[in-house]
Amino acid sequence: MLENGDFKIISGEDEILQSLERILTTRKGEWFLNEEIGLDYSELEKKEVDQELLRLSVIEAVLQEERVQEVLDLIIEWDRAKRALKLSFNLVLKGKGDLYGGHYEVWL
Repeated sequence: MLENGDFKIISGEDEILQSLERILTTRKGEWFLNEEIGLDYSELEKKEVDQELLRLSVIEAVLQEERVQEVLDLIIEWDRAKRALKLSFNLVLKGKGDLYGGHYEVWL
């Protein structure tokens, strides 16, 4: 992460959010070192998006982050014109069972 032109070490929730961003912006099968990492974009490429299949794909991708135990709530908005996936979520993190909630927009 850059701050004022310098690299900044991040940790905690910021690091988890950055990790989720990397997973969600990587097309599944794209990264040659681990083709199972990433989001399955196939549903987003269809003329009519099946919201339930898209939801399952996003949950599968989010659970690739090893610190996430469970996805409790997930609201998805797909803006085809902007190629933006807007997510609102509540996650249970492994370990203490901490609840982590947030909003995120992924540009594809």
